[in-house]
Amino acid sequence: MRIVLDTNVFISAIFWEGSSHDILKLAEENKITLAASQETLEELFGVLARNKFKHTSYQLKQILKRYQNIFFRW
Repeated sequence: MRIVLDTNVFISAIFWEGSSHDILKLAEENKITLAASQETLEELFGVLARNKFKHTSYQLKQILKRYQNIFFRW
C-alpha cells in the first residue's frame, strides 16, 4: 500500500505521538510505503530547516538521513 502524506502531517509524525507518528513507524517497519514527489520532499526539507525548529545543520542531516529511504518517489 502506498500512502501520500501532506508535509504538515509528516512534520507532526516526526515531532509528536499520534496517528501520524504511527503511520511513519509502519513505513519504517516496511509495512507500508510512503510516496512523495521530489517537490514534496523539497518542501518537507525546507520546512524542517526553518529556524522555528531550531535544528543544527547536523541534527537536520540526521533527521533527513533517517527518513529519506522510506519514500517511494515518482
